[in-house]
Amino acid sequence: MEQYLIPALATVIIAIIEALAAHERRENSKERKATEERAEVRKKESRLSMDMMYTTSEMCDVLCIALQGGKTNGNVEEARDKAKKAREAYTDFLRDQTASKVS
Repeated sequence: MEQYLIPALATVIIAIIEALAAHERRENSKERKATEERAEVRKKESRLSMDMMYTTSEMCDVLCIALQGGKTNGNVEEARDKAKKAREAYTDFLRDQTASKVS
């Protein structure tokens, strides 16, 4: 009987180690997925932020040209529309993020 005790004990220890390793792999997979999701959110936010900075710069340039001429023109309205769309896109992004965090 004692001759079977050591192999049986070794088998139990190996099974426990395998179970712990499988659990750790699942945890690492969850963490990796969460990290990838956060990276995707940061990527989208960065793109929207760049769009807003670009439209702000464009609007400043158009306004300077309009001020030099003493009157506004179609470029000002176009720049305002672009800025409004960029703000709306960023606001939608923030709402989506808030909704996903709440749910």
